[in-house]
Amino acid sequence: MNDIDRACAAFRTLLEEQQARVAGMTAEQVDYTNKATVTIGLVDGDGIGPIIMEQAVRALEALLAGEIARGSIALRSYVTILNGNITASYRSYGRGI
Repeated sequence: MNDIDRACAAFRTLLEEQQARVAGMTAEQVDYTNKATVTIGLVDGDGIGPIIMEQAVRALEALLAGEIARGSIALRSYVTILNGNITASYRSYGRGI
């Protein structure tokens, strides 16, 4: 088996794994109308920058003010700290961005 054959085999495996993952996601539909609280996760550090993230949070807070006040929607900040090979995640509740 040459390098191209090995690459094709590896890519085939990757595609098959992703197809199985997507099939599992579509099979597990959540009915959000039956949930007491829907949590919207906010993840910083994805490359969009803190200025855009701050404005996105402001927009969500303005658009969803009533739902947030009633407790039917919660905004949660998920911050990821990368340190070499160690990844530690923690949650800060409330605005926290």
